[in-house]
Amino acid sequence: MPWCPECRTEYEAGITRCSDCDVDLVEQLPEETVGEPPVIVYTANTHSEAMVVAATLRSEGIPTYLDSPGPVLPMADNPVEENNPELSVMVPANMVTRAEQIIRSQPFTEEELTEAQERYEGSPPSESDPSAQ
Repeated sequence: MPWCPECRTEYEAGITRCSDCDVDLVEQLPEETVGEPPVIVYTANTHSEAMVVAATLRSEGIPTYLDSPGPVLPMADNPVEENNPELSVMVPANMVTRAEQIIRSQPFTEEELTEAQERYEGSPPSESDPSAQ
């Protein structure tokens, strides 16, 4: 049976191209190799900020991974609801330089952060948003 070397989908005999990836199918999949661990390229102070950075990098073809610190235990003078843990945005090691260039060239406005949060939460766009019409 033929396989797509990109998405690793198995196809029926006689099909020669992947309908999703638009690449030629192969008879045998190459072995998966484990790459280097992802590298932190940005530390965000809010979830919204992390989502904007990740979405910006993904729009440029760079896969992203989000990582948050471990669990936060409440303390008498440090309640959990007041704690705002940082989120790390990570990319594959071979894409760090490009990701850092993109991040440096993209200032994130408060409006962009709010828009990303609304999209993430599934909220409808605001009426003042021209793209909502």
